Amino acid sequence: MSRSMFSMRLTSLRKARDMTQSDIAQILGMNRSTYTCYEIGTSTPGLTTLCTIADIFGVSLDYLVGRTNVETSPEVEEAIVSAEEMQLTAAYRMLNERQRRAVRELLKSF
Repeated sequence: MSRSMFSMRLTSLRKARDMTQSDIAQILGMNRSTYTCYEIGTSTPGLTTLCTIADIFGVSLDYLVGRTNVETSPEVEEAIVSAEEMQLTAAYRMLNERQRRAVRELLKSF
């Protein structure tokens, strides 16, 4: 079975950003094995996850699923998130509510 355009683009986008499957799985809040299934083409994510993946990589949903070869639109370019921002988001999600509140208070001081 050949890999889908989605699977190939997903792998390519991740590698271009020098990220591991575990990095992306953590940001998505899923097991690495689930994410790996997306890359090898044995499973396809739902619409919400597809949209989140497109946002993570800063590409349009149409590009991600192979409907166009144009990676981004002007709206998507404004929403591009850096690898560092993704890692910070993943770390924030792992905090308990008290720790999150402390981070928010710290950020308000800037």
